[in-house]
Amino acid sequence: MSGKSWAGTFSSEHLRLTGNRCRISLAPTFTGSFGNLLLDLSTLGRVLIDHYKFDSQKPEASVKKKKKRPEAYVHQLHATLTDPPVSANSSPIDMKKFIKFLGKHLARKSSREKKLLFRDLFQILKALGAVEKASLDATVAKINITLKDWRTLADKDPLLRETLYYHQFKPNNTVCRYGPGPDELFRFLRNFLEHGGDRHANGQQKIGSMKDIDTAGAELFPPFTVKLTYHLVMVLEMAGLLDYAWENN
Repeated sequence: MSGKSWAGTFSSEHLRLTGNRCRISLAPTFTGSFGNLLLDLSTLGRVLIDHYKFDSQKPEASVKKKKKRPEAYVHQLHATLTDPPVSANSSPIDMKKFIKFLGKHLARKSSREKKLLFRDLFQILKALGAVEKASLDATVAKINITLKDWRTLADKDPLLRETLYYHQFKPNNTVCRYGPGPDELFRFLRNFLEHGGDRHANGQQKIGSMKDIDTAGAELFPPFTVKLTYHLVMVLEMAGLLDYAWENN
């Protein structure tokens, strides 16, 4: 029903799944304002996390959880929906940008889609002019990473360790090449995605599949990459070439 909202009054009992889409059987009767939309999204967030907790209690869930570990991005989406960075009093421009960010939230993408998005973004960085590059660097540097030192997490995973300590001419290097800031985590992410799939000297593939990337960075990447894409949309507005990568992945 166009222009109407539920104002968050529906529950999981009203949700109907059809393929990969979900509809709400309850008729919307409230005004379709942005404030009511936020209430709807908040309810969806609670239903989403409740559904995930229910699935986690199934006997086979522990096996799936170890294999796929999708919960990190799901929890990031839940946080975005239940505690959005915008409000009913936000400007129309910020409302529009938030919807743009939410429409392609990383929780909605497969491992392959996320890798392709960041591959394109990193390729575009090489084509940015000095002013655009400086603006991007300044935006990334302002991202608040809650970890005291993200390198401690990277150090715990064998796949991440190889990128953390890698040096072009000293493959057995044990000196970390990265600082603790968000700009350095951004650089680390780029290097991991570009070179994490390289082969060892003995020819063995370091990463066996796209899902290995999600597993390796399950604790480290989701909080940062979700904040990164949020800042790219809300601050830089994904303008120009950045918008091309966003809309085509």
